[in-house]
Amino acid sequence: LEHSSPGDPGKTVYVLDQMVVRDLASAIGVKPFKIVADLLALERFKNPDEAIDFETASIIARKHGYRAKKPPPGVLVL
Repeated sequence: LEHSSPGDPGKTVYVLDQMVVRDLASAIGVKPFKIVADLLALERFKNPDEAIDFETASIIARKHGYRAKKPPPGVLVL
């Protein structure tokens, strides 16, 4: 996870093709229920242990001030 400065809208988060809701929440620093609520607003019903696709994760990340990118080769995403 790259950070510029707090509140900087240019923060980047690496997102996999399939990402577990709980992991995305951890990566962008919010509670999993916030992501679940965002997904409900998008009419996507997921629990914190289910995976979402890159496109959906990008929309959620953007809402929280992050730019989602696929990790470059060799970068491990936990």
